[in-house]
Amino acid sequence: MIMQSSYKGRHPHYIEEIQRDLKVCLENTKHIILMGYSLPQDDVTWRSILAARKNREPSNSVKCTVIVGHGGPDKWLYKEELDKYLDKVGNSGFATIQSAKEIFELDNIRAYTHGIPQVWQRGGDIAKNVRQILNWSTDDF
Repeated sequence: MIMQSSYKGRHPHYIEEIQRDLKVCLENTKHIILMGYSLPQDDVTWRSILAARKNREPSNSVKCTVIVGHGGPDKWLYKEELDKYLDKVGNSGFATIQSAKEIFELDNIRAYTHGIPQVWQRGGDIAKNVRQILNWSTDDF
């Protein structure tokens, strides 16, 4: 996904076209990946769109993957392990994960906090890592 905050002023026409296409794509998606977008509190438009998408489905059917670069552990963090890690390091710098928790709930998110390009390069198998990002799984491949 490519998103730009709704509060950055007038967008070029191609950004508006991308945003319209994204809204259509979100209609039936079961897995949302946030990478390079912080989902800030003041971006009410996208937070509302994502929350509405999640709320149209039975609980636990829309998943969210968050990839941020804060030098965290070189593995995927899920549920309680993710919550414990956030408690340990504090919430500063993890706005995306906190926003994802608010919208999708802890059981429906996973996070990789070691950064980009590390998420692609883990173990030297880029194809496997891309599959892991795109396909929701609690298995760490």
